[in-house]
This record gives sequence, C-alpha cells and structure tokens, in this order.
Amino acid sequence: MVAARAGLSDIPASVLVDPSAATIGERRSGGSVGRRRPSASSLKTELYGTVLFVQPPVSAYSLRRADAVLEATLDVLAEVGFARLTVDMIATRAHASKATIYRRWATKTELVRAAAALVEVETIPAEVDADAAEALRAVLESLRSMTVGRLGRLVTALTTAAVDDPDIRATVHEELVVPLHRGTAAALDELRDAGVVDAHADTALAAQALIALTVDRAVATGTAATPAELEALLAAWVLPVLAPAATGRRTKGPTAGPG
Repeated sequence: MVAARAGLSDIPASVLVDPSAATIGERRSGGSVGRRRPSASSLKTELYGTVLFVQPPVSAYSLRRADAVLEATLDVLAEVGFARLTVDMIATRAHASKATIYRRWATKTELVRAAAALVEVETIPAEVDADAAEALRAVLESLRSMTVGRLGRLVTALTTAAVDDPDIRATVHEELVVPLHRGTAAALDELRDAGVVDAHADTALAAQALIALTVDRAVATGTAATPAELEALLAAWVLPVLAPAATGRRTKGPTAGPG
C-alpha cells in the first residue's frame, strides 16, 4: 500500500530568526543566557533596534493542499510514468494551480522526489510458527505484492526514472531499496532464529536474491510473477537453499574413492 509516513500536517512551521540578535538577558548581563524564541504566531518583533523576522505558521489548509498535490503526483506517475508526467497533469488532478505547485517545488524532479518519500514498502512477514515452505512462500508473496496494482506501477515508474536521474536514484535508494532489503533480511533473520530456515543461512544475501526473483524481475520484464511461477521458484530455488538441513550440507551418498 501507499501511505504517508508522516503527514505534512505533522511538520512544525519553521522559525527564521536573526542569529546575531541579542536577547534581553544578554543585553543586561553582557553574557549568553540562552535565546528567548519569539512566538511563532508573530510576524515581526523589534528588540533593541533589531528586527526579528518570523515565518508565519503554515495553515492546515496549505498543508492539506500540499498533501493533495503529492498524492496526485503519485497517481499520475503510476498512470503515465516519469517521462510523460507533466506539472499540468498534476495541477489538474490536484485541482491546484501551477503557481501553487512551483512555489513549493521548483522542478518536476523535486516534486516526484517529495512524492516518492511517501511511498511505503510492504511489511515482510516472518511467520515463525509456520514450516519453511509456508514461511518463505509468505515472504515471496509479500515481495510480489510490490509488483502489482498501483504500488507496482509506482515502483516500476520510479525505478525507470532513477536510471537517468541521479537525484531520483538517490531518493529511490533511500526510500525504497534500502527499507525493502532491510525489511526482507530482518524477516529472514527472525525465521532463522526461530529455526524455520537454516541456521547457517546468509540472510542478507538471501534477501537480495528473493528481491531479484520478484521485484527486480517485474521491473525488468514489465510483468509480475504469477502464483504458479512463485511456487516453481519456491520449490526449485528457495527451499533447497534456505530450508533447514539444506544450507551447507552434503548430499548423502557413498564416499568417493577406491574400494
């Protein structure tokens, strides 16, 4: 699913104060006693001839409009991709003016990066009470869910845009790639600690492999793995490597040698 991690309405208005201004306490004592911050609701305050300019608080309406623009950006991005995306499209979808958008985001890239930060990766389950097949199937299905529907289209659009745009690439790496790899490895760690997967499994490497088999495959081919394909991957590749008594064990059989 796609959701706001921390809504814009949770961000406090910033206060811009002249750092060279002395507080009343400093003027009286000649030393620093800590700055007295002006109220965020005041627009300017005169203090011993120094004018302190304070940014007025951002209205709840403005924050809601910003959220609407970001959600519209994600909707249009999922529909048409980054190359065809225009600020005109976003303004129409969000019922906002282009001037309003450009006041907050100077370029299309800045807008897409801000919107990408609102995309949340799926939570990868760790079904510690299940057997290896059930637990690893749940991990694969969770990864596959990031390749279908609106979220899948967003992941594809952002990953494609990241190829040619280093700024978007940095955002995709920070907001999507790293959390997904960490979440997958953490789930595999829990399964390993619970004895569901092999005690010697390299969970970081396994996470990379599972993501490559599902998410990276979908981005490269444009199609998500089918449930039947997931079962084939599970049986042929995942279980032989990660199931208990599989990793690092030799196949039973006669000892090679003379005699």
